[in-house]
Amino acid sequence: MSVQDGLGSAPPLSAVYPDDQAGTLWIVTILTTVYVVLSAVVRGFVKWGIYGLDDYLLAIATLVCVGQSGTIFHGLSHGLSKFNSITNRDQWEISGRSFIASEVLAIFTLCLAKCSVVLLMHRVFSSNSGWKVWLRVAIVLLSLAWGIAGMALVSIGCRADTVLTRKGVSECPGQIARWRIITIADMSTDTLICLLPVALTWPLQMPVKKKVQVVIAFSFRLPVVIFSALHFTHLEQYPTATEPLYSITGALLMQQAMLLWSLISATIPNLKAFMKSFSLDFGLGLTFGTSQQKSSDYPLQNLTIGSAQTRPWRRTPTTTHDDGGGMSTSLRPDPHRHKSTVVHTAEDGASVGSHGSQDLIIRKVVDWHVRSESSDRDEIPV
Repeated sequence: MSVQDGLGSAPPLSAVYPDDQAGTLWIVTILTTVYVVLSAVVRGFVKWGIYGLDDYLLAIATLVCVGQSGTIFHGLSHGLSKFNSITNRDQWEISGRSFIASEVLAIFTLCLAKCSVVLLMHRVFSSNSGWKVWLRVAIVLLSLAWGIAGMALVSIGCRADTVLTRKGVSECPGQIARWRIITIADMSTDTLICLLPVALTWPLQMPVKKKVQVVIAFSFRLPVVIFSALHFTHLEQYPTATEPLYSITGALLMQQAMLLWSLISATIPNLKAFMKSFSLDFGLGLTFGTSQQKSSDYPLQNLTIGSAQTRPWRRTPTTTHDDGGGMSTSLRPDPHRHKSTVVHTAEDGASVGSHGSQDLIIRKVVDWHVRSESSDRDEIPV
C-alpha cells in the first residue's frame, strides 16, 4: 500500500452527517482555542514588562477558556452533538456533565474578560476622579455579580444525566427563564462597558478625533452582545427538541464565537496603534512609541534698532527625538509643555550669525503647566 493510499484511507477526526454534527463543533472549538491563545501571546508581547491587573485577569480568562474547550472535546468524544437515538445513557450523562461544565466556565471567562476591559480603562483614565471612578467600580461589581449568579443559575438543580434529554424540561425546571436572565444581564453589562469610554472621554480637553479613536478601540466588544443574543436564541430551542443532544450544537457554536470575540476584543485596545492614540496618563513611567518635539531658531530680519542693522534671516530648525519602549506618565491629550526659542547670534561659520547680524539675542520661553482639567493655562515667560 502506498503512502497516499494509507493517508486516503485514514478515518477523519469526526465526520459530519445528518444525525451527527460533532465535526463542526470540533473545528470551531479548535479554532477558538488557537486564536484565543494567540491573542493572549500578542497581548503579552505588546505589554512586556508593564503588566497590570487587567493583563493578569485576561491571562486567567484565557486559561479558563482553554479549560472550557477541553470540556467540549470531552463531550464530543462521548456523543455530544449526535442524535440521542444513536447514543446511550452513559454518553448522555457524560455529555451532560461536559455541557454544564462548559457553560459554567464560559460565564467565568466572560466575567473575567469584562473586568479586564474595565480595569484597562481604569489605567487609561487614571487621572479621572470622583463619579468616574465610582462608575468604573460599579461596572466591575456588576460584572462580578453577573458572573457569580450566572454560574449558580446554570448548575443548580440540573441533573447531568437528563439535561440533554427530553426529560430535561422536567428535571431542570425554569432552564430557559434562567438563561433569559443571564443573557439580558450579559448584554446590559457589555453595552455599559462599550458606553463607558464615551462618558470618560467626553469631558476631557482633547481633539474629537482622539476621543473617537479611544471609543472605537473599546467598541470592538459590541459584537459580543450580538453573539450573546444568538446564543440564547439557539439555547431556548434544545430543551423541547426531539434530539436535545444534537440540537444543543447551535448554542455551543455561538458560545465559542462569543468567547473568542470577547477575549480578542479585550486585547485590541492594548495594541500599539490604539495605545498611541489614547495619549493619556497611564501612570507607568515609561514612554510608549516615538515622540518628537520641534523647536526653531529664527535670526532677526533686516531692521534698524538705533545704529544696529541686521541682515536677512533664515530659519534653522532643530529637532529633539525621544524614543522609548513603553508608556509615559507625560502622555496627555495635547502637549503639556511648549518651548519656543528665537536666537540671534553673531558667530561665524554655518551658524545663524554667519549672515552678519549684530549681537542681539531675543530668547523667549513659554511654559504651560496644567494642574487640572478645569484649571486655566499659566504662561511663565523666562
